[in-house]
Amino acid sequence: MQALPSFNNVQRISCVTELKLNREEDSEYDTELAAVYSEDGKVLFAVGWNSSILICDVQEHKIVRTFDGHAAEICSLKGFKCKKGVQYLASGDEDGVIILWEMISGSQIKSVDIGYGLLALYYFMNEDEETEYLASATNNDQIQVWNPLTLDKLGTLEGHTEGVHCFSSFLGKDGYICLASGSEDRSIKNLF
Repeated sequence: MQALPSFNNVQRISCVTELKLNREEDSEYDTELAAVYSEDGKVLFAVGWNSSILICDVQEHKIVRTFDGHAAEICSLKGFKCKKGVQYLASGDEDGVIILWEMISGSQIKSVDIGYGLLALYYFMNEDEETEYLASATNNDQIQVWNPLTLDKLGTLEGHTEGVHCFSSFLGKDGYICLASGSEDRSIKNLF
């Protein structure tokens, strides 16, 4: 097996589409930390260093409403369309609370307190079994896997020694989902 390269000197390249929002300078919504588009691309859901999700009209370039329900700063946002066709939004905050929202109505479906600061959320589905998962990464080096529609905990994945920041998944040769994660410990783990 080939060793992974060191990531100490990797240049980061990103492609960004800029959306200027019509808002007052130095407002409480100063910086966007995470963003998700609706399936039709007309609505942008954005979070900054506060406890509200901003719902932005992309064509009008303005905030049209907010989803409020977190008590701490929101760190992660993940949009997904479940196998039944409903669009959901999952948000997680630095106190470890995950909230599931119905994307169009803004209804808060359910929330769960996982007890650790949340760093990332990731949705994935096993196409063969039609099983859906929501994974949460925390600053305590664990990944917890949830049913994304009920927020019932399905299990905990371990292997990192520091906080987990990112996920990716793919369908393996044997038909099983493979979940890879990256951590502050400078490792990448293949977890499923």
